[in-house]
Amino acid sequence: KPFSLKVPALVVTRGKSGRINIMLSSWFTPMGAEPSSFIMALKKTSKTFELLEETGEFVIAAPCEAMLEVLVYAGGVSGHAEDKWQMSGLTAAQPSKIGVPLIAEALANVELRVARKIVFDENYFLIVGEVPDGVAAHDVLGGQGCRRPLQRRDQLDGLGHLGIVLLGFAGDRDGVFYVGDAPR
Repeated sequence: KPFSLKVPALVVTRGKSGRINIMLSSWFTPMGAEPSSFIMALKKTSKTFELLEETGEFVIAAPCEAMLEVLVYAGGVSGHAEDKWQMSGLTAAQPSKIGVPLIAEALANVELRVARKIVFDENYFLIVGEVPDGVAAHDVLGGQGCRRPLQRRDQLDGLGHLGIVLLGFAGDRDGVFYVGDAPR
């Protein structure tokens, strides 16, 4: 199926010291369904890459329109220069399988673990992230504010949802999009 992305995503990382960083990313795409995976380009000198090297985990979060200022900020300031997570005022939410927080304000969050790093050139790596088993897209606040309802896989009622479509898809059945191990 075709995939179109009109809004960049926020990538969240956390280092071993607990430092959290956000990065604006336009260079990512779904890569596979079995296992569910995404690939993104990452500059070797970025704070995001540094923290990703420490823990091997990250979150891709789909922002809503109300997060426009955060997107501009995250894309315009280096994580080496200041603590972008703290300055952004975003709310950390508990992930289910990894140690990197979700963004409560986002439309959807996908937890990922680094499966592979591919040297692209002298400045960039391509990072392949796999969705841990049993993880669905998260909508932390259940559709309040700028969010659309998004359910965990174990709560899906067959009615379908949006949210994860903004990030891509790893499988679909009857118009319902899933990440991780989609029910068959």
